[in-house]
Amino acid sequence: TQPSNQETTMYKTTALMLSLLLTSMPVLADCLAQLDRKTVAEQLSRSIDYLGPLPSDLNCVKPASESMALVCGNADLLSLHHLSRYAQLVAYENTTKQQVIGNDAFVLQVLQQVGNPAQACTTVECACKNYVQSFQDAAGYDFKLLHAL
Repeated sequence: TQPSNQETTMYKTTALMLSLLLTSMPVLADCLAQLDRKTVAEQLSRSIDYLGPLPSDLNCVKPASESMALVCGNADLLSLHHLSRYAQLVAYENTTKQQVIGNDAFVLQVLQQVGNPAQACTTVECACKNYVQSFQDAAGYDFKLLHAL
């Protein structure tokens, strides 16, 4: 059976409204495309100035896992990794009231204890989102590392 003129008009109106809705929604870009690299670099620099260099828990010469190879192969993820680690250590110190910085063995122990946010990731997108979320969680507020669309 053929649709009536009223049904055809309703279908056309619904299709038009749906297309307007979809085209008015912001395009969802991936995490790295939204990354505010300037803010990440500034926060990382402040962290290094404030806490000094950290012993690395990441071996990029011989990554321990596929996810760490992924991080080592991407400069943005590497920066996010380090920034996230600084934030995790500061959060640990604030929570436990125990100074971590200055004792490399203890720093590595704490980093192992809190875990690496990207450890289970197999994609750049997953690692980026997990590092950004980890930083925001550790910072205790919604710090904008990503540009709003």
